[in-house]
Amino acid sequence: MLVYGCLLPVSLRQNVLLSNVCCWVMSAVTNYISSHRGIS
Repeated sequence: MLVYGCLLPVSLRQNVLLSNVCCWVMSAVTNYISSHRGIS
C-alpha cells in the first residue's frame, strides 16, 4: 500500500528523486518495524 504512495510522484517526472527518497525511507521504516515487531 505504501509503495503506491511512493510511485505516485514518479508520474510527474520532476519528482523522481523525491520518489526515490520516499521509497528508501519507507523501506527503512518497514525494515525497522519488521525488526522490532515483537518488542512493542
